[in-house]
Amino acid sequence: ILPHSERDETWGLFATFAARMDYAPGDAYPRGPGDNYYEFSTEYGRTLQEYQLTYISRGRGWFESESLERGNKIPLKEGSLFVLFPGEWHNYRPDADSGWCEYSVGFNGSRMHELEYKGFIGRGHPVLGIGVNETIKNLFSDLIGVALEQYPNYQQVVAGIISNIIGYALYLDGKSSLDVDYFERTILRAKNIIREEYATITPTEVARRLCMSYSNFRTIFKKYTGISPAKFITSFKILKAKELLTYTELPVKEIAALAGVDNPEYFSTFFKKAAGVAPLAWREMSKGR
Repeated sequence: ILPHSERDETWGLFATFAARMDYAPGDAYPRGPGDNYYEFSTEYGRTLQEYQLTYISRGRGWFESESLERGNKIPLKEGSLFVLFPGEWHNYRPDADSGWCEYSVGFNGSRMHELEYKGFIGRGHPVLGIGVNETIKNLFSDLIGVALEQYPNYQQVVAGIISNIIGYALYLDGKSSLDVDYFERTILRAKNIIREEYATITPTEVARRLCMSYSNFRTIFKKYTGISPAKFITSFKILKAKELLTYTELPVKEIAALAGVDNPEYFSTFFKKAAGVAPLAWREMSKGR
């Protein structure tokens, strides 16, 4: 049990418990009232008023929740991480013939409500297939270690680790949902085309050369890089312009043309919007004048 103060609540994220539990094949689940922070019967399931993360590092089992409709059980395997949401009925347990090892942390706070509201985590996708991952295991172990010591301000450290777990888990889950080999080859080819022809290439032309529809190319590119192809091209033009401003004395008009912008006045507006300062001001700053 992890005590928290009103001050901890103002941080936006605070933990209520953290534990690692190991169940051998055939063990009762849970073993008894003291084996779980909240009363839990796998015959009836339960509803909590907080969030929980549980990572299965060994074994297999199943999970179900209200948003998935009762009886629609999702298989859990080694490397599964699932999220419990406040006010939502759920149920889960390990298979009797495998048992499992689980790392769990309970938490709440305005920051989590905001992440859910903005769609970073969702009740329709409570199980993340992140795979066996030492980083995730180490984060949970670090969290449990800090929670056991409970030094002053430990809740803020725990909150940071929880945020890291969620962010890294979302990254791994997104990556696992893709055909990684095809995806990486496609994005690498797209980036090479852009690097070689950034001044004249368009996103639709890149898609055409990859023999893809633009909408499909844009979706894949953005999912992998975090930005659209158009923004990537723009970013590359800005980087090239910064390089030329810093390491040459070329006039802005020539730099604009080399960066693929024919209109020098538009280039100045374009550059300032991205860099925060006008081209000549950037040159002065970068040269320490």
